[in-house]
Amino acid sequence: MDFRSNQETDDEIWVRLTNAIAANNLVTAACFIEDNGLVGGNGYIVKAFLRIGEHRLIKVKNPWKTIGDLHYKDSSHGDWTGRFSK
Repeated sequence: MDFRSNQETDDEIWVRLTNAIAANNLVTAACFIEDNGLVGGNGYIVKAFLRIGEHRLIKVKNPWKTIGDLHYKDSSHGDWTGRFSK
């Protein structure tokens, strides 16, 4: 997935994001469409960041996916299933 802004470049967004996470600030993200297991209209907590070569990755947690909730058993609903998911 890509993030687009008409106010900041990708590099500016990455610097601001990584600085906020490194400072232990609470960072959140939202998904507005269903995509590779992520839920449209759902909010996520940004937990960490990682750069692998040209790839900039963020680790997110779905705070709405309760551990042990049978509704989500054997389901990827709410979990990223795309590239770099494992």
